[in-house]
Amino acid sequence: MKYRLYEQIYQNIPDIKKIINLKNLEKGTCFIFGDGKSLKYYNLSSFSNHPSISLGLVSLLNGSKNLKLKYSLQCDSFSAFPGKNIFDYFQNFNSYIKEKKYSNAFNFISPYKLLRMSLNGYSKLLFKDNEILLNSNFITHCTNYYFTKFFDSSFYFNYHLKINENIDKDLSKNLFNVYESSLNFSIYLAIFLGFNKIYLVGCDYHDIEPMVAHWWEKGKPLTYTGKQAHNYIDFMRNYIDIHIITLNKSYGSNFISYKDFSGNDLEYKENREIINKKKLEILKNQGIYKV
Repeated sequence: MKYRLYEQIYQNIPDIKKIINLKNLEKGTCFIFGDGKSLKYYNLSSFSNHPSISLGLVSLLNGSKNLKLKYSLQCDSFSAFPGKNIFDYFQNFNSYIKEKKYSNAFNFISPYKLLRMSLNGYSKLLFKDNEILLNSNFITHCTNYYFTKFFDSSFYFNYHLKINENIDKDLSKNLFNVYESSLNFSIYLAIFLGFNKIYLVGCDYHDIEPMVAHWWEKGKPLTYTGKQAHNYIDFMRNYIDIHIITLNKSYGSNFISYKDFSGNDLEYKENREIINKKKLEILKNQGIYKV
């Protein structure tokens, strides 16, 4: 049912094959930026020598003006819909209920928060006064079409976008889903665009010492103690050269510390130092981040 809905929306988008025009448009190396807290330590001018692909809100960083941000991805379905932030808020509330953390759940609910959230949607956060993103190619799921069609450089995909018959056949045979996460899709897209080498930056979950939380949240990175899943990245190395920029140390040829990559020392900055105050306030009003 869900996939039929996506297909119906996609078929109603004018010029639905526009994204095919991006195939093999690029060559060489690119950076793929996640939203990890390691970005609070980096000078983004260290990554200015190759085109960049962002997975989330990197365009809101003050230092993003130093990047060649060519492709901005918003992969989640319905992410641009009005009220999506309120939906996410109640999803968090529901998770407390499922975990039987009832006191946390009812402390989490706040009419004042809900009012602020209703006035500060995700589209306002992403598009208003964001020339970095608006000057990039915006690639998003087809369900976001009706709220992003004003953007001339928008490209829409659904779950039938294919790159190469051999790659897609191997992915299916090995039970990998390129749409399982934004990072999965971004690597797949980089191959589609024609790049042959990737550096992952701010993708902290895949660091040697894995971390969680976002760069716009307060405090330093939090250690992730769960199970990592490197299988997809290892598999995609059959088709594209992938290196991971790490916060603290290098290991082999696939993990390169920021200092070894750039020659620069780490320099920690708190969230309020690296993002416009108005944007930080909108993030705070989403009600789901520790801002």
